Amino acid sequence: MRSILRGAKHPHDRCETGASPRPFTARTRGHHGASGGEKSGLAAMAARLRGSVALRLATTAILAFAPLLSSSDADADDTKLVDEGRVTIDVDADSSDVVIERRASTVESLQTNYGIPLYSVSEQWVPACVVPCSVRVDAHSYYRVEGDGVAPSLHFTLPRRPDTADPIKLHVHARSGFLHSLGIGMSIVGGVAFVVGGISTLYAPSITNTSVESSVRQVGVVILVSGAVLLLAGIPMWLATYSNVRTDDGRVLRRATPTPAVADRAPSIARPDRE
Repeated sequence: MRSILRGAKHPHDRCETGASPRPFTARTRGHHGASGGEKSGLAAMAARLRGSVALRLATTAILAFAPLLSSSDADADDTKLVDEGRVTIDVDADSSDVVIERRASTVESLQTNYGIPLYSVSEQWVPACVVPCSVRVDAHSYYRVEGDGVAPSLHFTLPRRPDTADPIKLHVHARSGFLHSLGIGMSIVGGVAFVVGGISTLYAPSITNTSVESSVRQVGVVILVSGAVLLLAGIPMWLATYSNVRTDDGRVLRRATPTPAVADRAPSIARPDRE
């Protein structure tokens, strides 16, 4: 009975005489073979996972650094474009008080007072350099000469030299600010005197009193002639005492339209010029 129970508990221990326990041995070998296959499958899966992780890391790095590379290229292009609109000027002058100023903005307004339209323009100027100087400035702006005791110049633009990057050499011929102001004052006083003298001379014949008419006529003629003399002397002095700027080849720089972007104006808008 005990041997029967042991045989029931351990069926693999029962075997007939002459029989070999091959099923047990086969099952054991099969189990070990399955374990080896699972290990190789896990190793292959781990390798694929490592490759996938590496690929994802590389993709993330490329996506992270791509904007930086593109932005650096864009910044380089923008710097090149900005630099193309600037030139170097070498400026000297007859006086050490000369200052080159650049027009920073222009404000144009149209207003109506008592039904009368009034158009006004105001400009803001900033220093560009104190002569003598060598600086890079905007090639598309307006410039002028200013300074203590120095007559101003008319607005001027820089010459165009697209085929060379050499500095633009300029020489400022400074004129006396006192003579310039004197010419303006003489022109203003002479214009007022000319108008008053002309009105007095024309009004004199309508006076009935002969002595008063003669006095008014004489005074009117004197004022008229004095005004004419002041105008004849003041206007040439005013215009002739402007400072001027010349290039190295002797050409005088004058006002011109720098670019359509600067020249196109719209009223009632404060517009900054290019820097």
